[in-house]
Amino acid sequence: MNKIAVAVAAAIEQQQVAAQEIAHNIGETASGTQGVTQHISQVQETAMQTGNAANRLLASASEVARTSYNLRREVETFLSAVREAS
Repeated sequence: MNKIAVAVAAAIEQQQVAAQEIAHNIGETASGTQGVTQHISQVQETAMQTGNAANRLLASASEVARTSYNLRREVETFLSAVREAS
């Protein structure tokens, strides 16, 4: 009977150790998941900032293209007037 009690006590102790290890692993996993979630949030924020910068760059490039086109037309008009005056 004593051997059975010792065996049961040993089995219970092993189960407690296993349960503690499982709880520890769950805690580590939760911590890791939280870290991943934070990184995803940072990536999302950076992507939004990059998108906004790209939109501003596109607007600036469009303005430069319009200005360049208008300048070309003015230069052509000026050169035509110079040619006609000659």
